[in-house]
Amino acid sequence: MQSKLDMMKINSGYIIPMVLMVTLAAGLTVTGEYFGNPLTAEQSTVLEEINPVEALLLIHANPGNPGFIILDVRTPEEFTAGHIEDAVNLDYRGETFNEAISLLDKTRSYLVYCQRGSRSGSTTGMMAVLHFEEVFNMLGGIEAWQAAGLPLLQ
Repeated sequence: MQSKLDMMKINSGYIIPMVLMVTLAAGLTVTGEYFGNPLTAEQSTVLEEINPVEALLLIHANPGNPGFIILDVRTPEEFTAGHIEDAVNLDYRGETFNEAISLLDKTRSYLVYCQRGSRSGSTTGMMAVLHFEEVFNMLGGIEAWQAAGLPLLQ
């Protein structure tokens, strides 16, 4: 039989990770200093990190919405091998990537993903610095999407 103290220790082992997961799922609002560039309240960017299932729900909530863009920042070869339906490909490793990102409409909402999450994380950070209004980074990239059994177009 476990004592109350033992049960509290077991439960507390679950509470802290649960709080961290809820915090990550809720996303983060960038309003202060980000990559050395100050953001004012008028220029704040909503930057959320979401998992593939949350990304799918976001996609399903925005069918045909021209203000919602799915942005795949992998190479054209990676994109051709399989991508999320309606995604637009913008090669993170391309020569004109930084310029192309800066020319995007900052008032639209963007769901950004890559292969594993590194390039999309950097991209969404850049978008925050550029004062995009709403950006979602899909954690784990297309590999996490596939691991969740979600569909790809080829």
